[in-house]
Amino acid sequence: MDPPNTCATRVRITSGSLDAANTKLHRIAAAHPFTRQVDVVFVPNELLKNELVELETVYVSAKVELAKVVEMAEQMQLEDKHAFTALSINTKEDDTWCIDPRTILTMHLSGPTYQMLGGGQSLVGRKVKASRALRGIADDYVVSLPLQLSFHKDRIREKRNEALIAWDKQRSAGFGPWHVAYTTDDTSETIRLATAYGHESFTRQVKCSLSTMTDVRVPNAGIELIKPRPTDPDEADDWDEDMGELFEWVGMAGLGAQRLAANDRVDPFIAVYEAPESFSDTIGDITVIRWTGFLPPEFVQRVIDVCCKSTSFAAITCHGFPTAPVAYIPLGKDGTPSGNTSPPRIPNEDTEDSRCLVISNGRWCLTESISAGDTRWG
Repeated sequence: MDPPNTCATRVRITSGSLDAANTKLHRIAAAHPFTRQVDVVFVPNELLKNELVELETVYVSAKVELAKVVEMAEQMQLEDKHAFTALSINTKEDDTWCIDPRTILTMHLSGPTYQMLGGGQSLVGRKVKASRALRGIADDYVVSLPLQLSFHKDRIREKRNEALIAWDKQRSAGFGPWHVAYTTDDTSETIRLATAYGHESFTRQVKCSLSTMTDVRVPNAGIELIKPRPTDPDEADDWDEDMGELFEWVGMAGLGAQRLAANDRVDPFIAVYEAPESFSDTIGDITVIRWTGFLPPEFVQRVIDVCCKSTSFAAITCHGFPTAPVAYIPLGKDGTPSGNTSPPRIPNEDTEDSRCLVISNGRWCLTESISAGDTRWG
C-alpha cells in the first residue's frame, strides 16, 4: 500500500462582514505564531500605502544552544513583560523545535533523538504516526514542555534542563549550536534581549519592499466576498469558483506576473494562466508591499488592522515556516492563545501553511491552506 501524501493541500474558505467579524479579524494573527512572509496587494491608495510602509519589526538570527534559548524564555517570564517566540531553522535536520508566545517548548524529534533524551522518562512525548512514511524511517515524537515557571516543580525543571544541556553537548561534536530565529512583541525589547545575550550583530531589521504594476486586469469593485446561503447550490458553486479565481489572481499579483497585464496575449505553449473574464472590463494599477523575516504575530496583526481601515480592495497573504512543529494555536474566548497543546503537524520543507485575507467594501473572505500532515482540521 502506498504511504499517505502528507504534503497534499487542504483548503478552507470563510467570509463575513467587517462589522460582524471585527473581533475575529483583530485576533486572527495570534493563532499563527510563526510567519516568514507577508504580502499586501491593493489598488492605489496613498493613505494605505503610507501607513503600511512605516511598519517595521526586528528579529535575531544567531547560533545559540537550546538550553540558552530556554533560559531566555524563562527570563522573559520572570520579567513578565513581553511575549517571546523562537524557532530552530536548521532546515536539513530531522529534529526541530519552537517556543511559541504561550512560552511552550515544542520539539519534533526523530526516534533516536527521543530515546537519547530519555524518551518516556525524562521527557514524555506523543508518537507521530507516518511522520517519516514517505522516507521509510521510524516514527517521530512530539514533546511539549510548558516553560512557565509556575507549571513545574524545581526538580522537574532541573531534569528537563539537564536533558537539554546534554543534547547541546552531544550536538557540539557534530552540528554545533542551533541556528535560531527569535523575537518579542516589542522591537525595543528584542534589541535589549539581543544585547543582553551578545547577539547585537545578529539583529535583523525588517522593512518592506514596494513594487507597482500598471495597466493590469484587477478585480471588479463590486465583487461579492460573502458566500451566498446554500439555498441555491449552483450559485454557491459559482461563488466558490469566483473565489478560487480571485485568490489565484492575488497570488499572481504577489509574484508580479506579466500574465495580469491588460495587453498580455497568453501563448498556451508558454503559460496556461489567464486572468478571469470577469476582470477583463476593469483595468488599473496595483501596489504590492512585502515583508520577509521572522515576523511576530503582533506585527502581522498591525498589517491586518491597517488594511481593515481601508475602504478599497486589499489582500493580505501570510506564509508560515514549513518546518515549524507548531503552526496553529487555539485561541480562548478573549482572543488570546490558550491551553498547553497545539494540533500536531509534520514539519517538512514542502509543507503548506498559508492564508490569504481579502478585504473590500466592508466585507472579507479568508482562504486557509494547510497540508494533509497538519491535524488542525482533523
